[in-house]
Amino acid sequence: HEGADVVVVLVPADEAPGPIDAEILARHAGAIAVASKADLPAAWSGAGWLAVSSETGAGLAELAREIAGRLGVDRVDPTRASLFR
Repeated sequence: HEGADVVVVLVPADEAPGPIDAEILARHAGAIAVASKADLPAAWSGAGWLAVSSETGAGLAELAREIAGRLGVDRVDPTRASLFR
């Protein structure tokens, strides 16, 4: 993940973040913390986490704006993204 333009940590809202999530957030202070499945009852809450739902679309535009802003572009083309696990 070193040298990544943007790091996004995605954790389902119906599951608590684990040690790996905390480690990634600690190593990448500028990471975007995203709680997915925001349409389901949350098992946890965290300040600074962006809530998104692919089911309802809630938060997706805000996430795209956040990523674009970090990249210094007007919009993000998801077909050109690289995903790392």
